[in-house]
Amino acid sequence: GAERLLERPFQDPPPKLSAPRQEQVPKSGSLEICFTGFSADARDLMESRAVEAGLKVVKSVTKNLRFLVGGPNAGPKKMEDARRLSVYILTEQQFDA
Repeated sequence: GAERLLERPFQDPPPKLSAPRQEQVPKSGSLEICFTGFSADARDLMESRAVEAGLKVVKSVTKNLRFLVGGPNAGPKKMEDARRLSVYILTEQQFDA
């Protein structure tokens, strides 16, 4: 079921990370990203890359979450929560780009 949610995101493309506008950055100072549905090794690698890019890695969907990267085993509940909060949902390939 999660693959269906990944194929058709309803929101606009995510903002560019190189120069986020002030209103896109939460008060904590960095954009939050969450990875779900990946093996531990794959998730660790992506989390490292996200931190290097200046993102704050979190483990759950919250109101401050900006990006959710969903893998092949992403749970539908987490994906639906992200959609409800207008989080940008990305595939692994979109995250890599």
